[in-house]
Amino acid sequence: MKKRITMYFVFTYVFLSVLVTNTYAADYINATSCSGFLLASAGTVKGSYTDIACYGTYQEAKNAMNVSTDDNAFILKGNEVIDAKYALIDYDFSRTRTTTLYADASSGSALTYFNPAGGSSDDAAFLDYNPTNNRIKIKLSGAVGWIDKKDDAGLLYYEIHPVNWVKSPTYYQFLQRNDTGNVYSVVSHSFTENMYGSGTVTTYQIGVNTTGIANSDLKYYSYDGIYFYSNLKTMLYDYKNNINSNAANANSPYYNYYQYITFRSETSYSKENLNQYIKENVIRKYKVYNESNKLYETGSLFLKEQSDNGINAAMMLGIGMNESAIGGSNNAINNNNLFGLGAIDSDAENGDVFPSIADCIYKFARGWLSYGYVNPFDYRWYGANLGNKKQGANIKYASDPYWGEKASTYYFNLDSYFGLQDYNKYPVAVLNNDSSTGILPRKTPSTTGLPISSVNYKYKYKGTPVVILGEVNAEGKTWYKIMSDAVLNENQEMTGGASGKLYPQQNYNRNYSFGYVLASDFTKISTVSAPVIPNTQTISSIITGAGYNLASSKIYGLKVGSSIDELKTKLTVGGSVVTSDRAVVSTGTTISITKDGTTESFQLVVYGDSNGSGNIDAVDYSVVKSYIMRTNDLTGAYRDAADVNKDGAVDALDYANIKNYIMGNSNVISN
Repeated sequence: MKKRITMYFVFTYVFLSVLVTNTYAADYINATSCSGFLLASAGTVKGSYTDIACYGTYQEAKNAMNVSTDDNAFILKGNEVIDAKYALIDYDFSRTRTTTLYADASSGSALTYFNPAGGSSDDAAFLDYNPTNNRIKIKLSGAVGWIDKKDDAGLLYYEIHPVNWVKSPTYYQFLQRNDTGNVYSVVSHSFTENMYGSGTVTTYQIGVNTTGIANSDLKYYSYDGIYFYSNLKTMLYDYKNNINSNAANANSPYYNYYQYITFRSETSYSKENLNQYIKENVIRKYKVYNESNKLYETGSLFLKEQSDNGINAAMMLGIGMNESAIGGSNNAINNNNLFGLGAIDSDAENGDVFPSIADCIYKFARGWLSYGYVNPFDYRWYGANLGNKKQGANIKYASDPYWGEKASTYYFNLDSYFGLQDYNKYPVAVLNNDSSTGILPRKTPSTTGLPISSVNYKYKYKGTPVVILGEVNAEGKTWYKIMSDAVLNENQEMTGGASGKLYPQQNYNRNYSFGYVLASDFTKISTVSAPVIPNTQTISSIITGAGYNLASSKIYGLKVGSSIDELKTKLTVGGSVVTSDRAVVSTGTTISITKDGTTESFQLVVYGDSNGSGNIDAVDYSVVKSYIMRTNDLTGAYRDAADVNKDGAVDALDYANIKNYIMGNSNVISN
């Protein structure tokens, strides 16, 4: 969904003297006499430069720039900067167009999109230029990718500005905050409307400072909100070399708790707390708090969806306040739409229409989040947090690169208003590195245990968070028990949202919506400790955790023709030892599992294999027919195997299903 985020509420604002209007042409640069590619050195005034040398080809100029000791070197073609040693870009000067960020310099594979409307800066880090496709590589809000030079109308998407010309890019500060005697350090992010020293500055205090950077008036720069630099050139050097070792907080990356806590967490606050916070902000903005404001007394509605659909009420409220101008936007008033749902950049105030605010909050919690942005089945799932343009809901929810920060600011301010009761409530860890194959959450703490979903549910993007419910040691490794992003049923299967899945949508049940990941794949970002869970896996839990059913010392759910070695591997968990009395998976095969000095034995049941051969063939057909005609008897595992439709009786329906299976209709017998 592409949408323009319009900010109506500002926590801190500063007006500077003159607003400079940007243009789509580099008419502030005098045209060079060089007919090819001019290597120049940027002066200290926007557009000023000194000639270094003229080259016939771009590559010659590029090679010369790369070996030059002049950090202000850049390349001009006519009056347009096309490459630079250290530079930022100024993109979408009109603040009306959405820019697509692509995965590489040549393909149409889009990573995300962005638009600076709504009080965000329109600068980004310049990393490289590709002359073949006229794309440049940039970093913005954590995402690294390529953007086109011009839109379909031939208008430039950006201008490149050597760092020497840049006077006021977006910046961060680390300041002291005093909430009724509770004094602590916070991170603030200031968005400058103009990167050359004039224009409006809008500032947000986004979260508690955990960087180790001391409070001061110094400005720091960052285009990921994780590593901060006091010098733009140092930052760009690290970005180009894909390192962060020169950052001021190189050993203490900043993951804003309110931006990285997942939607599946729960706020500590009551409906009275939420309503009080809403009232305070509505009065601050509109002076009057009554039913005319669409957020009026909605605390209970948000908490109901937290209970039913497993979506943090305070996070939803933060998004609603950010999107609805604190309940007073046209979209909220006319359409009962608090969240900008269905709105697009060209018409941000006319989104979807809802019969009531309660209906809007319910559909947002269930359809848009629980079975949308927070659901691994959904194409918009990049992690179950607000995030940025690298990971999280911000990738697809909003074109504003800093939508995740802004929405989390409301959560932070709610929490600080009541004494930070939610801050570090949960242990949170983030994925260490990008993973092309993905990290699978499993049903049990075992590398051979069944994944919750082998297709959809994989953590892939560095920084993707998980909420830790506990830690357990198994197979000599530490595992995190985590809140599942997906809604799971009692068998820990993902529900709803994808073709081929029979399970209907349902409420989020915390009793079985969990999984396990290896701790070594993640890094903790919060200071609270997770409870240690004793590794108390029983033999029966090993069997059910591997995806099989267990009843009366018999194991069900086995596929015809499956390997005995595969079965043993799945059941060898937590130091268990598995043996069998046959070399094949067949009805009547006895499996013995020894764990912690205890041995238990089980018979296998393979539906349709009523004679214990491991196959379903004419012999099974005859055996079941004889049993029905009462000329033969079936007992124990063999009788269970003959009941292929699992209705408790062996009769003509089972006989017919086995016959149809042998004739080629394999769907009539399932495991």
